[in-house]
Amino acid sequence: MSIRRLLSVLLVASLGMVLVAGCGGKADENKSVSDAQAEAKDMNADQLSKMAETYKDAVLAKQKEVEALVAKLKDIPITEIL
Repeated sequence: MSIRRLLSVLLVASLGMVLVAGCGGKADENKSVSDAQAEAKDMNADQLSKMAETYKDAVLAKQKEVEALVAKLKDIPITEIL
C-alpha cells in the first residue's frame, strides 16, 4: 500500500470516528457507532442539537491536523504514489 493511500485511509478513519463518536458531554473519539446510536435514541432534539455542535467543534479542532496530513500527501513524489 502506498504512503498516500495509507495516510488517506488513516485520515478518513480518524475523521469518521470524530463525526460518529458518542453522545456524552464531550466528543468521544473512541466510542463505537452503535453505542452512539443507542445514546442518541434516548436524547431529545435539544440534546441532539447540542451534541451535534460539540462534534462540529471537535471536527473543526482537528482541521489543522488534517491540513498538515494533506500537505504531506502533496509532497509525495508521483513515482512513489504509483
